[in-house]
Amino acid sequence: MVRVAREFWLFEEFWVVWPMGISSIMATATLTGGTTTRLDQIGPKVEACPLARLDDLADLGDRLPAMSTSATSSIDDRDIHWMAMALEHARAAALAGEVPVGAVLVDPATDSLIASGANSPVAGHDPTAHAEIAALRAATASSGNYRLPQGLTLYVTLEPCTMCAGAIALARVSRLVFGATDPKGGAVVSGVRFFDQPTCHWRPAVTGGVLGEACGAELRAFFRARR
Repeated sequence: MVRVAREFWLFEEFWVVWPMGISSIMATATLTGGTTTRLDQIGPKVEACPLARLDDLADLGDRLPAMSTSATSSIDDRDIHWMAMALEHARAAALAGEVPVGAVLVDPATDSLIASGANSPVAGHDPTAHAEIAALRAATASSGNYRLPQGLTLYVTLEPCTMCAGAIALARVSRLVFGATDPKGGAVVSGVRFFDQPTCHWRPAVTGGVLGEACGAELRAFFRARR
């Protein structure tokens, strides 16, 4: 399930699309127990979904590229709940001097938190220490398998980069939910659109724009404070 969006200079048009893949990056992580069950695939359809603009983070003069695959995934109260938790991790990263991006990995079958992460490349002297990767590493270390059980959802406050998208695919994340789009560095609905490529062998359901304005505001505030 992939929620895709197209953003224009003078107006915005949003719709849902569906890819399937994985996104990963490193960060600090917290583990909790949880079981998983298989998620059934959902048929394609279109849905509205507002996405945030990161004017201070990316060059937004360009139009977001459209995804070729169509799919569906409705935003519900639990999506808001879990993205709000990811946003708290992003805010913690900002307080530590890191770019404010946070992630949580959830089992929707039990509505339980599996792992969480926040950006930490500066503190860890590690260019791969993105929030998604931190959460994925914690979860896979706990399970003893580099591939996750089926049915898990990864929530992240910013559209994953190419590195994270690749990790998400390798880990077999069932669903990806992100907050703000990143036209400059993102790789899901922006840039290379990793999950759309023929060399990508796992494509998660994707939903974008959940608490997108709030996630984008955190990033804008962070970069403005450093000008």
